[in-house]
Amino acid sequence: MGVGLQAALVILAPIALTVVIVGRIAQPPEEYISWAVFAALLISGLNTVLQAVRFGRLGSGYVLMMGTSGTFIAVCVGALVQGGPETMATLIVVSTLFQYWPPGCLGCAASSRPRSPERSSC
Repeated sequence: MGVGLQAALVILAPIALTVVIVGRIAQPPEEYISWAVFAALLISGLNTVLQAVRFGRLGSGYVLMMGTSGTFIAVCVGALVQGGPETMATLIVVSTLFQYWPPGCLGCAASSRPRSPERSSC
């Protein structure tokens, strides 16, 4: 039980910390930060379940912890300051769609095998 609790804290802390960093820099109301931390934890949990359960082509079938990334802190702060929470949410949703988009549809060089006629359209 102790190791599981430690692992949960190590996984959950960066998710909440990233949201708090963005919130403190952009200075929204305090209620917004607490709501954003809740939303980030909920969405990270749902994505972890999606990875573990495997829903169609989505998910790996393994328990992979999904969370936030510090890479997007600057972009999120800019979107939050310039356009508000709506703009930031829109950017997050659009970037998520590209994460799940089939690689063959983007013309990615990594998918070098020839496409069969039945898979030619996306």
